[in-house]
Amino acid sequence: METLYELMKASDCIPDELTLTIMIRNLENAGRDDLSAIVKNDCAEYLDSPKKFLKEVARKYAMATLYLDDLLELSEANMVVF
Repeated sequence: METLYELMKASDCIPDELTLTIMIRNLENAGRDDLSAIVKNDCAEYLDSPKKFLKEVARKYAMATLYLDDLLELSEANMVVF
């Protein structure tokens, strides 16, 4: 089965940074590191500075994860049991 990404590439659509970011993050969240690696490798084809872009995605994602972890800890610490 062809994926949407494969169809997009076959039709010469060029993904922008937002599209690549969404695809990378969602694939990683779904545990599809194999597909995420393909998209990351393709960044060299689509972007002028793929290494810089991938570092930024990793940094933002790590910050978002830390923020969510902190929120969960705060909510658990402030829980009132009835």
